[in-house]
Amino acid sequence: MAQTRVFISHATKDKSLVDAFFDLLQTGAGLTPNDTFCTSLEGMGIPAGKNFVEYIKEQVQNPDLVLLILSPNYLDSLFCQCELGAGWALSHNIIPIVVPPTKFADLKAVLAGTQAYRIDFDTDLSELRDQIVSLLRLSAPNTARWDAKKKQFLEALSGILSKIDPPQQIALKAHQELQKKYDGTVEEMKSCLNEIDTLKEQIKRLKECKDRDEVREVERDFSDDWERFEELCENATNLAQPLPAMVIETIYQEETGNVGVPNEMQTWADIRAAAQDDYLHVSSDNAVSVNSDDPKISRYMDALDAVRRFLNALDEKSTFKQEYKEKYDHRPVFSSRKLWEEHLGLLSHTKW
Repeated sequence: MAQTRVFISHATKDKSLVDAFFDLLQTGAGLTPNDTFCTSLEGMGIPAGKNFVEYIKEQVQNPDLVLLILSPNYLDSLFCQCELGAGWALSHNIIPIVVPPTKFADLKAVLAGTQAYRIDFDTDLSELRDQIVSLLRLSAPNTARWDAKKKQFLEALSGILSKIDPPQQIALKAHQELQKKYDGTVEEMKSCLNEIDTLKEQIKRLKECKDRDEVREVERDFSDDWERFEELCENATNLAQPLPAMVIETIYQEETGNVGVPNEMQTWADIRAAAQDDYLHVSSDNAVSVNSDDPKISRYMDALDAVRRFLNALDEKSTFKQEYKEKYDHRPVFSSRKLWEEHLGLLSHTKW
């Protein structure tokens, strides 16, 4: 089968309608079976030996146009709605075609605000034909032939629709369960599509690399460990900003087991100011400690604890540790002052 230009998304129960609709487009607009993927029509569906779901996933990736045959059976089908979600997530050209008794008001969620055509309206069919011909650059038959075919289709439409079995009504609980599965499927699909986009970008950047150092930089950028580490450090740094530098210094001293009396006299003015703001406690023998009951300090220390747990949980075989050393020229150890200065909001000039 040639590369799909048009993907017709429809409910299996609507085969007779889709057959007549494609005949209209073939005769009146110049659309051909070789341009089209449609599961229920001969020569345009799943080839023998192909996995049904996998083949549809392949075909929905890159069509020029997605036609949605929005009938009651379509809106009742979880699989059809997954096709709809995939087309929307991949930003395809989507044209909804509303089949009675479906109404424009039924086009919710991703189709809200999208231009749609009514399959039973003369002018809508003509506008749809013009849009398809223009988008696909087809050589369309003459207008007289189109008008004749369109009239024949509209005259037969009510009879075709009357023979299509409507969706069965289901209990509210069953509907809610199906809706939950659908929502989960859409989220999973979005996640997979995002992952595909990420891998494509990574491959593209790797192809542009000139040496091993650039390859390592790309590997760092796309590493899950790096993403998590940078996220945790950014959170900690943001929470450190409202706190005085001496408070961050005191927290570092406590976190690394250096609680005691500062021996630099010039730090005492900053310590007393922080104590007046209730960030620090100073004992009678001048020992300084952090007031962990302060909300700002408590949030910052929680963020620090998340960084510590991340670093402690790293596997010894993790590439993150080696990549970190190559990038920053020191080890990713929580007690390292260099790590705190680089990532956790500690200032290099503020020391005891």
